[in-house]
Amino acid sequence: LWRWWGPGRLYADLAQGVEDMPVIRVVVGLNWTMVETPTGIGLAQTPERGTPGCAATSQAGKRTEAGLRDLAGLVHSDNPFDKALGMAACNAWYNRFDMRAEGGNGLESFGTKGAGTVVIGAFPGIAERLPGARIIDRKPGPGQYPEQAAEGLLPGAEAVIMTASTARVALVGPGAPLTARLFNYGIEVSSGLIAEDRDGLARTVAEGGGAKDLKRHCRQATIRKPATP
Repeated sequence: LWRWWGPGRLYADLAQGVEDMPVIRVVVGLNWTMVETPTGIGLAQTPERGTPGCAATSQAGKRTEAGLRDLAGLVHSDNPFDKALGMAACNAWYNRFDMRAEGGNGLESFGTKGAGTVVIGAFPGIAERLPGARIIDRKPGPGQYPEQAAEGLLPGAEAVIMTASTARVALVGPGAPLTARLFNYGIEVSSGLIAEDRDGLARTVAEGGGAKDLKRHCRQATIRKPATP
């Protein structure tokens, strides 16, 4: 999320909705960052080392001493590592253990077969699930597009999976917040993860697990913007 939407009003809105509570555990892994509270666990993608602005945090080993609301405020940081930690803190508030939501991963949210669809991020198996979709990725594989192609592909898209400005939008992935606040920003569907095995998830994050590995310890959950009468 933070890579594509930028540090504008959406960050402030998500952080504003977070109430204070104790932080039990913080894990920063190679691929994912995790924040655990008594009511939920939040995930956010760890920025690649070498990303402009990245710097070692001065609070390592002390993050659980801060309350959740303080951690969520890190979404405003100029340090991408801290920003990811702030996003994970927000998700720990919204993606609660007891949340009731439909299952599914959101990839077929608009009933599309792929034609006219642009996907940002190469989800595992996306080519088989949405044949004909055009896929944009930071490290494009065969038949995929680099980030620079987004400017030309997004304006004509009928549906966009993950983010866009003028198309129907579904936000999909382990770092997706499950909150209706997103609906105010043009997002119609948000599909993320709710942790079920806390310790297993923490170990997987710490050991550099990818998105597919995280799912073994979580259930998928999807929220949708109510239809307008």
